Amino acid sequence: MPYPTEEGAEGNYWAGCEDGSCEMPCFGPWWEPGAYWGYPLFYGLFRDLTLFGGTQAFKGPPDSGINANFGLHEGVNYSGPLGDPWGGGFQIGFQAVHSNFRGYARRIYDGTLAGAPVSELPLETPTNGAWAQHSFIVTNGDRDQLFFTAGLFRRAPMGGLQWGVVFDLMHDAYYYTADLKQVRAELSLVWPGWREIGFWGAFGVGNERVTDQFTYRRQDTQQEATYRLDFTLEPTDQFNFFYRQYFCNGGEGRLWIGFTSNSDVLFGGDLWIPLSEHFALENSFNILFPKETGEATQREHAWSVMIQLVWYPGRSARASQCNIFRPLFGVADNTSFMLDRKPNPIP
Repeated sequence: MPYPTEEGAEGNYWAGCEDGSCEMPCFGPWWEPGAYWGYPLFYGLFRDLTLFGGTQAFKGPPDSGINANFGLHEGVNYSGPLGDPWGGGFQIGFQAVHSNFRGYARRIYDGTLAGAPVSELPLETPTNGAWAQHSFIVTNGDRDQLFFTAGLFRRAPMGGLQWGVVFDLMHDAYYYTADLKQVRAELSLVWPGWREIGFWGAFGVGNERVTDQFTYRRQDTQQEATYRLDFTLEPTDQFNFFYRQYFCNGGEGRLWIGFTSNSDVLFGGDLWIPLSEHFALENSFNILFPKETGEATQREHAWSVMIQLVWYPGRSARASQCNIFRPLFGVADNTSFMLDRKPNPIP
């Protein structure tokens, strides 16, 4: 049986909205138990292929409460049927993020603790001594990130349980270079009436210790000194509960509220709106409100916002809402893949 098409959307998706109730967003013989048994993995190659690009801004603990990152991104996302009788699908995607084209700012306290070597303690006062000297150093450079996402999912446009799980990989080239890994999962209940409630989470499975050093010129003495980096980056574990609303004229929106494993509070959302057969508009945001107070609040506070234009080469944008093989997850970005920074103990 064929995928839903623009014509199919006119016959199915719009028919449920004739009286304004939208009680049956997707129906028809193309979605039945066993309907996709034996479908080849790459059936409808261009129908489930999307290319996207846009702009984004984000900030988190690696920025030490000083720098904010602004830039552009581009990527590709592809999905298809597994060939099982229950309508399972797979997805794989990639995107590149380019930020800080005019450089970035970093606050580095340059001083000597009583009995301790020079170290970095951004935005906090040491408890076991006092700084003898301190400077503010601005490091010039850009920030480039690569994200990879792959996993399995099952959509339920007719209602019922909808679920998915993906693996995310981030390569972050900043004033450090690190590779981080996480797993995202989503489970929700969908029912006719264009409503959905559920849970999505992100769970770190790969941290990285950053150790590096560079030579710089002190601002007070104008002499060269060595600065050492030694900290651990880890993905932020997220636990979010969401409500998703499907719109009669196409598109969907979602809001979530949740918490992290560090007892921080999360609030965010995303929106997907088809503009034509070929294009759709997507955006998302996520804000982390830290449990810390005082100066530490600025250091631990995190947020991200993204907007992008999505191109559907298979002319399936308007019909995608009823396509059970449309990717359930977006390719990982700084909204879904947040980072935390932990200092390592001084030996």
